[in-house]
Amino acid sequence: MVIHHIDGDHESLIYTHPGVPAYSGMNNHGLAVLWEYIDNGVVGNGIPTNVIIRHLLNCRTAKEAVQFLKKAPHDIPNQFGIADKTGYIASVECFPNKVYIKTDDKYLVHANHTVIGIEEPEFTCSKTTWDRYEVMEEQVKQNLGKIDVDMCKDFLRNHDRFPNSICSHPNPEKPWNKTLAAMVFDLGQMEMHIAFGNPCDHEYRTYRFRA
Repeated sequence: MVIHHIDGDHESLIYTHPGVPAYSGMNNHGLAVLWEYIDNGVVGNGIPTNVIIRHLLNCRTAKEAVQFLKKAPHDIPNQFGIADKTGYIASVECFPNKVYIKTDDKYLVHANHTVIGIEEPEFTCSKTTWDRYEVMEEQVKQNLGKIDVDMCKDFLRNHDRFPNSICSHPNPEKPWNKTLAAMVFDLGQMEMHIAFGNPCDHEYRTYRFRA
């Protein structure tokens, strides 16, 4: 589901599941928030992930969001992809013991494994996450300078290295595997595009803020 939350001049478009504060989204100040779980077997005593995401969507800039992630106590390892309309992008890996930050002026790619905090333990990283990471990075690197919304949508339809593909489908070894949603956030046009289900089978819907 998508929630369009309005609080005065602050608006958020939030992708989430019923009963969950937020999974990802963007706000009308030009901030986008993505999130991935990094399962390395470590847990702590911190703020629940979906509460953190909901707070991040109240921030006005990516740098403000990154500062919050540096201070917040984390209960499980997560990666947050943060970007804003100024072009600032950051990948923030948050572990119960430490926060790692990487910024770049061109692109950042991430999947469900440790990329920055390489000294952290990695207990449950499967081959699927590395395959998805490598395919997405290859797509992005090959198309730098000409990437638009339609191309991003196609990136998420990719089936290379199936069954470990970006667009995930059930297979005999993992019959439960399936893409729940594919999302493209356009901070230039301030639009959120979501395909509910596999993007190879479902059209993207476009969500906008008030005119």
